[in-house]
Amino acid sequence: MALTTVQMHDYFAQLIDEVATGRFSTVQIDRFLNLSILDIVDDRIDNIKNDKPYGVQSVQRVRDELRTIVKTTTTLTIATTAFEPDYIISYPTDYRYGLLLEVSIGGVMYTSVPKTYDWIGGNKFNPHTKPSPTRVRHIESDDKINVYTGGGVIASGQLIYVKNPTTVSFTTPTNTDLPGNLHEEIVRKASVMALQQMEDINKAVGIEKDEQNS
Repeated sequence: MALTTVQMHDYFAQLIDEVATGRFSTVQIDRFLNLSILDIVDDRIDNIKNDKPYGVQSVQRVRDELRTIVKTTTTLTIATTAFEPDYIISYPTDYRYGLLLEVSIGGVMYTSVPKTYDWIGGNKFNPHTKPSPTRVRHIESDDKINVYTGGGVIASGQLIYVKNPTTVSFTTPTNTDLPGNLHEEIVRKASVMALQQMEDINKAVGIEKDEQNS
């Protein structure tokens, strides 16, 4: 069920009871909701990071679950390099994680397979696995995508990616842009975070009192 941020706050109060809710300001509740949103997004993304070998089905599953924050762009900044990688693609400004990279080489679109830096040390030089114009590979770094084409010339590309989710706010108000079927999960996870924080605070108060009484 789709929820506005105001409704999320109401549901949050129901889950942790009114007395406990009074210990948190609207800003603090927003913080828990936003942490929960990022946690849910990254959890879905981790599913394909850990799903080896790389497969279209696992990517499609994430596209379906996070459909409202999945974007497609063909407006890519693609630059050549003097050595390696063969190409560098800059991230879109709202980029969080890439789902599918396709590049056009010789008039044909090829799907690039994501790799880690461990791949450079071995398989990159193996004649059976090294990159070629028909076997494109890429590695994501902090600020760019390193693309290996084995000398193939990229004419254009298409990137399907998960964007950074909208930050919710009670006072603005700004609602989440995640699919409605995830909204209750967002609030439940946020309430667990809040209760865990309360438990930690209560433990700290208890320890402090014990010290004062000792």
